[in-house]
Amino acid sequence: MILNRLLIAAALMLFSMTLTAQKTYLPLTDGTDTIGFFEGNAFDPYKKKYLFKSTQADKFVESHPDVDFEWSTNEMTYELQLKWNPFPNIISDIFDITATEVTTGKKFQLGTFKELSRTAIVNKEGSSQELYQLALDWVNETYKSPESVIKGKVEGQYLKINGSVSGLLAFPHKKQKVSKSTNLYQGRYTIEFQFKDGRFKVDIINLEYYVPPYQGMGNVWYPYSTTFRIKNGDGEKLENGWRNLSFANNYFNELIEGFKVYSGLVSSDSSNDDW
Repeated sequence: MILNRLLIAAALMLFSMTLTAQKTYLPLTDGTDTIGFFEGNAFDPYKKKYLFKSTQADKFVESHPDVDFEWSTNEMTYELQLKWNPFPNIISDIFDITATEVTTGKKFQLGTFKELSRTAIVNKEGSSQELYQLALDWVNETYKSPESVIKGKVEGQYLKINGSVSGLLAFPHKKQKVSKSTNLYQGRYTIEFQFKDGRFKVDIINLEYYVPPYQGMGNVWYPYSTTFRIKNGDGEKLENGWRNLSFANNYFNELIEGFKVYSGLVSSDSSNDDW
């Protein structure tokens, strides 16, 4: 038992070091405009602040004399915005991705679509009660306010949690014909865990993004699809589609990966057979 706890602790430490070593990027905004970015890691995404040289950034500095920042050597580019993803590297593929080609319909409907599955089955030794308790302990240690995160539970069978994530959706500003600027939207989700002897099932049962009031139709939560258009009908790559697929895939894979590491799991099977 002591050896197992030491191995789990070592695995968690390695996982923590991996996330800490990965750089993350998030936008720094003033009103509706992006004037810089944050550089950090999964545990401290706001570690450093960089500003792009601009008149608006100068005004921001004057009005925030206590803010510690550096001037960025990069220009404000669309390519840099596509790096704003707090989980840039996929550690494992727990949720399946399937591709579909659409060749008939209106122009905006054509192209290559990839769908991120919202269900995964993971094999893990232990009784349903043991797996349930591991999941409950993981939530209590992972989330800052576990009492508000847990939305339902049945001893040894079922656990439902809510969570939120920044930058879930990237979408170009509508007024620009060729978008070089992107809105980033807050997301929230609900995940259900179901437990059986030797395995557990994960379902993303709700996923939404938030449009703030200043964007006209805002102050509303909208359903978020996990089907992404990554190429148009001419085969051209759609950067936002790729970015959003990558973000959702990485975020939910790493979330469940964290539970796998916590529980000492070393292998998984995302097949839905014989659940």
